[in-house]
Amino acid sequence: MKQVILYPGSFSPLHIGHLCLANYIVETVEADELWFLLTPSNPFKNPRDLLPESFRAEWVAEVLKLHPKLRLSTDEFGLPEPNYTYNTLRFLRAKYPDHRFTLLAGMDSLIDLPQWYRGEELMEKQSFLIYPRPGYEIPAGFRGRENIQILEDVPTFEISSTEIREMIARGCDLPYFLTLPASHPLYRKLRDLLTEGTSGVKTK
Repeated sequence: MKQVILYPGSFSPLHIGHLCLANYIVETVEADELWFLLTPSNPFKNPRDLLPESFRAEWVAEVLKLHPKLRLSTDEFGLPEPNYTYNTLRFLRAKYPDHRFTLLAGMDSLIDLPQWYRGEELMEKQSFLIYPRPGYEIPAGFRGRENIQILEDVPTFEISSTEIREMIARGCDLPYFLTLPASHPLYRKLRDLLTEGTSGVKTK
């Protein structure tokens, strides 16, 4: 059975923080692949903060060419919204019966897990891989659970997609944050979407 780590997110846009975390985990945790599970919507986020779905998918696919174990999943595209993790996992298990999925999430998400749609079921049955976040401690109720693995030492970058969008909208060039040169067609398209306001993304 193929072991797959799912890294869900809006990735608006995908940046070096996401990539370094995924690269480190797929090389240090027993897994065949790590999938960036691109969600078209997020029940906890304002839709206006998201770049267009097609652009985000194209961006992620381009950036992931550098690592054979990292791949893009657009399986949530076309599923009923809002994209609840519980429903997505049911869909993926049916579509890929020979895959075993582990969900990658930050400590902040673990703390919020009881508030997720059918979060109690996920807590009991779903395998999780949890990475540390500054300022967050492991809740007592999650210690010792066989289905929840807490990673103690993982390189993380405290830069957000929101900050990156706002900086690019102000005219900053961030090729090292985005792992694409400023001359790349997708980088130019990102800059145009943000500076011209054609994406609908709130940048201020």
